[in-house]
Amino acid sequence: MTLQPPTAPDEIPVGAALASAPAGAFARPVRSGRRLKAEHVRDCGIVVFVIGLFAYFSIASPVFRTSGNLLNLVYANATVGIPACAVTLTIIAGNFDLSLGAIFTLAEVPCAWAAVHWGAWWCVPAAIFSGAVRGLINGLTRTKLRVNAFLATLAAALVFTGIALAVSGGFEIIPAKGSNIFTFIGQNKVGGIQHPDLILLVVAILTQLVLAHTSSGGTSTASAATATPLAWRD
Repeated sequence: MTLQPPTAPDEIPVGAALASAPAGAFARPVRSGRRLKAEHVRDCGIVVFVIGLFAYFSIASPVFRTSGNLLNLVYANATVGIPACAVTLTIIAGNFDLSLGAIFTLAEVPCAWAAVHWGAWWCVPAAIFSGAVRGLINGLTRTKLRVNAFLATLAAALVFTGIALAVSGGFEIIPAKGSNIFTFIGQNKVGGIQHPDLILLVVAILTQLVLAHTSSGGTSTASAATATPLAWRD
Protein backbone atom coordinates (compact mmCIF):
# COMPACT_ATOMS: atom_id res chain seq x y z
CA MET A 1 0.00 0.00 0.00
CA THR A 2 1.32 3.43 -0.95
CA LEU A 3 0.68 6.35 1.33
CA GLN A 4 -0.13 9.67 -0.36
CA PRO A 5 0.98 12.85 1.37
CA PRO A 6 -1.81 15.11 2.53
CA THR A 7 -2.91 17.71 0.04
CA ALA A 8 -1.92 21.23 0.94
CA PRO A 9 -4.69 23.83 1.00
CA ASP A 10 -3.23 25.59 -2.04
CA GLU A 11 -3.12 22.30 -3.98
CA ILE A 12 -6.84 21.57 -3.84
CA PRO A 13 -8.18 21.18 -7.39
CA VAL A 14 -10.15 24.14 -8.62
CA GLY A 15 -13.10 21.96 -9.61
CA ALA A 16 -13.32 20.47 -6.11
CA ALA A 17 -13.12 23.91 -4.54
CA LEU A 18 -15.94 25.20 -6.69
CA ALA A 19 -18.07 22.14 -6.00
CA SER A 20 -17.65 22.43 -2.24
CA ALA A 21 -18.24 26.18 -2.11
CA PRO A 22 -21.68 27.31 -0.93
CA ALA A 23 -24.16 28.49 -3.52
CA GLY A 24 -23.70 32.12 -4.45
CA ALA A 25 -20.18 32.34 -3.00
CA PHE A 26 -18.70 33.34 -6.33
CA ALA A 27 -21.66 35.39 -7.56
CA ARG A 28 -20.86 38.88 -8.78
CA PRO A 29 -22.40 41.54 -6.58
CA VAL A 30 -25.26 43.33 -8.26
CA ARG A 31 -25.30 47.10 -8.03
CA SER A 32 -28.47 49.00 -8.37
CA GLY A 33 -28.65 52.01 -10.63
CA ARG A 34 -26.45 53.13 -13.49
CA ARG A 35 -23.59 55.54 -13.38
CA LEU A 36 -22.08 57.61 -16.15
CA LYS A 37 -18.60 56.30 -16.86
CA ALA A 38 -15.74 57.50 -18.98
CA GLU A 39 -16.36 54.85 -21.63
CA HIS A 40 -19.93 56.12 -22.02
CA VAL A 41 -18.65 59.60 -22.81
CA ARG A 42 -16.07 58.12 -25.16
CA ASP A 43 -18.57 55.98 -27.05
CA CYS A 44 -21.57 58.31 -27.13
CA GLY A 45 -20.07 61.77 -26.75
CA ILE A 46 -19.62 62.36 -30.47
CA VAL A 47 -23.19 61.17 -31.13
CA VAL A 48 -24.60 63.63 -28.59
CA PHE A 49 -22.45 66.41 -30.07
CA VAL A 50 -23.64 65.71 -33.63
CA ILE A 51 -27.28 65.63 -32.52
CA GLY A 52 -26.88 68.93 -30.68
CA LEU A 53 -25.14 70.50 -33.68
CA PHE A 54 -27.87 69.28 -36.01
CA ALA A 55 -30.59 70.64 -33.70
CA TYR A 56 -28.88 74.03 -33.46
CA PHE A 57 -28.54 74.53 -37.22
CA SER A 58 -32.06 73.23 -37.81
CA ILE A 59 -33.42 75.94 -35.52
CA ALA A 60 -31.09 78.63 -36.86
CA SER A 61 -31.99 77.96 -40.50
CA PRO A 62 -35.03 75.99 -41.72
CA VAL A 63 -33.20 75.35 -45.00
CA PHE A 64 -30.60 73.27 -43.18
CA ARG A 65 -32.86 70.28 -42.56
CA THR A 66 -34.17 70.03 -46.11
CA SER A 67 -33.33 66.87 -48.01
CA GLY A 68 -31.47 68.75 -50.73
CA ASN A 69 -29.15 70.46 -48.25
CA LEU A 70 -28.48 67.25 -46.31
CA LEU A 71 -27.63 65.39 -49.51
CA ASN A 72 -25.31 68.22 -50.49
CA LEU A 73 -23.53 67.92 -47.14
CA VAL A 74 -23.02 64.19 -47.65
CA TYR A 75 -21.88 64.78 -51.23
CA ALA A 76 -19.34 67.40 -50.15
CA ASN A 77 -17.87 65.06 -47.52
CA ALA A 78 -18.07 61.76 -49.41
CA THR A 79 -14.42 61.96 -50.47
CA VAL A 80 -13.47 62.37 -46.80
CA GLY A 81 -15.88 59.75 -45.48
CA ILE A 82 -14.64 56.96 -47.76
CA PRO A 83 -11.01 57.00 -46.52
CA ALA A 84 -12.31 57.66 -42.99
CA CYS A 85 -14.10 54.29 -43.10
CA ALA A 86 -10.82 52.62 -44.05
CA VAL A 87 -8.74 54.26 -41.33
CA THR A 88 -11.42 53.30 -38.78
CA LEU A 89 -10.12 49.72 -38.93
CA THR A 90 -6.61 50.93 -38.14
CA ILE A 91 -7.76 53.06 -35.21
CA ILE A 92 -9.83 50.23 -33.71
CA ALA A 93 -6.80 47.94 -33.98
CA GLY A 94 -4.94 50.34 -31.68
CA ASN A 95 -2.91 52.33 -34.21
CA PHE A 96 -3.40 55.42 -36.36
CA ASP A 97 -2.30 56.71 -39.74
CA LEU A 98 -1.11 60.27 -40.17
CA SER A 99 -0.40 59.67 -43.85
CA LEU A 100 -4.02 59.12 -44.84
CA GLY A 101 -4.33 62.50 -46.54
CA ALA A 102 -1.03 62.02 -48.38
CA ILE A 103 -2.07 58.54 -49.54
CA PHE A 104 -5.36 59.98 -50.76
CA THR A 105 -3.54 62.75 -52.61
CA LEU A 106 -0.96 60.45 -54.14
CA ALA A 107 -3.67 58.03 -55.26
CA GLU A 108 -5.17 60.82 -57.34
CA VAL A 109 -1.95 61.27 -59.31
CA PRO A 110 -1.74 57.76 -60.86
CA CYS A 111 -5.50 57.90 -61.30
CA ALA A 112 -5.25 61.00 -63.49
CA TRP A 113 -2.08 59.75 -65.19
CA ALA A 114 -3.76 56.46 -66.12
CA ALA A 115 -6.79 58.34 -67.42
CA VAL A 116 -4.56 60.43 -69.70
CA HIS A 117 -2.29 57.67 -71.00
CA TRP A 118 -4.38 54.48 -70.84
CA GLY A 119 -7.97 55.65 -70.79
CA ALA A 120 -10.47 56.82 -68.22
CA TRP A 121 -11.57 53.33 -67.22
CA TRP A 122 -8.08 52.61 -65.84
CA CYS A 123 -8.22 55.45 -63.33
CA VAL A 124 -10.12 53.58 -60.60
CA PRO A 125 -7.92 50.42 -60.62
CA ALA A 126 -4.80 52.61 -60.67
CA ALA A 127 -5.98 54.64 -57.67
CA ILE A 128 -6.96 51.55 -55.66
CA PHE A 129 -3.69 49.76 -56.45
CA SER A 130 -1.65 52.84 -55.60
CA GLY A 131 -3.40 53.31 -52.25
CA ALA A 132 -3.08 49.61 -51.42
CA VAL A 133 0.67 49.65 -52.06
CA ARG A 134 1.19 52.62 -49.79
CA GLY A 135 -1.01 51.12 -47.11
CA LEU A 136 1.07 47.92 -47.34
CA ILE A 137 4.26 49.94 -46.93
CA ASN A 138 2.88 51.54 -43.76
CA GLY A 139 1.69 48.19 -42.44
CA LEU A 140 5.03 46.46 -43.01
CA THR A 141 6.91 49.38 -41.49
CA ARG A 142 4.77 49.12 -38.37
CA THR A 143 4.58 45.33 -38.00
CA LYS A 144 7.89 44.08 -39.40
CA LEU A 145 10.27 46.93 -38.65
CA ARG A 146 8.47 47.77 -35.38
CA VAL A 147 8.58 51.50 -36.05
CA ASN A 148 6.22 53.58 -33.94
CA ALA A 149 3.01 54.29 -35.85
CA PHE A 150 3.27 58.03 -35.20
CA LEU A 151 6.79 58.30 -36.62
CA ALA A 152 6.24 55.83 -39.46
CA THR A 153 3.08 57.41 -40.81
CA LEU A 154 4.31 60.97 -40.29
CA ALA A 155 7.45 60.23 -42.31
CA ALA A 156 5.37 58.41 -44.92
CA ALA A 157 3.10 61.44 -45.27
CA LEU A 158 6.07 63.65 -46.13
CA VAL A 159 7.44 61.11 -48.61
CA PHE A 160 4.10 60.47 -50.32
CA THR A 161 3.38 64.19 -50.64
CA GLY A 162 6.80 64.76 -52.18
CA ILE A 163 6.27 61.95 -54.67
CA ALA A 164 2.91 63.40 -55.70
CA LEU A 165 4.46 66.82 -56.30
CA ALA A 166 7.40 65.30 -58.20
CA VAL A 167 5.21 63.23 -60.51
CA SER A 168 2.69 65.99 -61.23
CA GLY A 169 5.25 68.79 -61.27
CA GLY A 170 2.89 70.78 -59.06
CA PHE A 171 0.34 71.09 -61.86
CA GLU A 172 -3.04 69.50 -62.47
CA ILE A 173 -3.17 66.43 -64.69
CA ILE A 174 -6.21 66.98 -66.89
CA PRO A 175 -7.63 63.96 -68.74
CA ALA A 176 -8.43 64.25 -72.42
CA LYS A 177 -11.84 65.44 -73.51
CA GLY A 178 -14.44 62.74 -73.89
CA SER A 179 -13.53 61.03 -70.62
CA ASN A 180 -17.06 61.28 -69.32
CA ILE A 181 -16.60 58.65 -66.61
CA PHE A 182 -15.68 61.42 -64.17
CA THR A 183 -18.84 63.32 -65.04
CA PHE A 184 -20.88 60.15 -64.74
CA ILE A 185 -19.58 59.33 -61.27
CA GLY A 186 -19.45 62.88 -59.94
CA GLN A 187 -22.68 64.44 -61.23
CA ASN A 188 -25.26 61.77 -62.06
CA LYS A 189 -27.86 60.61 -59.56
CA VAL A 190 -29.88 57.50 -58.72
CA GLY A 191 -33.23 58.27 -57.13
CA GLY A 192 -32.08 61.79 -56.34
CA ILE A 193 -28.92 60.54 -54.58
CA GLN A 194 -25.56 61.28 -56.20
CA HIS A 195 -23.13 58.49 -56.99
CA PRO A 196 -20.44 59.53 -54.45
CA ASP A 197 -23.08 59.31 -51.70
CA LEU A 198 -23.99 55.78 -52.80
CA ILE A 199 -20.33 54.76 -52.91
CA LEU A 200 -19.85 56.12 -49.38
CA LEU A 201 -22.92 54.17 -48.23
CA VAL A 202 -21.60 50.91 -49.72
CA VAL A 203 -18.15 51.41 -48.18
CA ALA A 204 -19.68 52.21 -44.77
CA ILE A 205 -21.86 49.07 -44.88
CA LEU A 206 -18.89 46.89 -45.85
CA THR A 207 -16.82 48.40 -43.03
CA GLN A 208 -19.60 47.69 -40.54
CA LEU A 209 -19.86 44.10 -41.76
CA VAL A 210 -16.14 43.61 -41.27
CA LEU A 211 -16.30 45.10 -37.77
CA ALA A 212 -19.37 43.12 -36.71
CA HIS A 213 -18.87 39.75 -38.38
CA THR A 214 -15.14 39.04 -38.62
CA SER A 215 -12.64 38.08 -35.95
CA SER A 216 -10.24 40.84 -37.01
CA GLY A 217 -12.97 43.46 -36.93
CA GLY A 218 -14.07 42.36 -33.47
CA THR A 219 -10.54 42.47 -32.06
CA SER A 220 -10.70 46.05 -30.84
CA THR A 221 -7.89 45.74 -28.30
CA ALA A 222 -5.47 43.82 -30.50
CA SER A 223 -2.77 45.59 -32.41
CA ALA A 224 -2.42 45.38 -36.14
CA ALA A 225 0.55 43.08 -35.66
CA THR A 226 -1.35 40.49 -33.60
CA ALA A 227 -4.78 40.69 -35.23
CA THR A 228 -6.03 37.33 -36.48
CA PRO A 229 -6.75 36.78 -40.16
CA LEU A 230 -10.19 37.57 -41.49
CA ALA A 231 -12.65 34.85 -40.62
CA TRP A 232 -16.41 35.22 -40.80
CA ARG A 233 -18.22 34.72 -37.54
CA ASP A 234 -21.87 34.72 -36.53
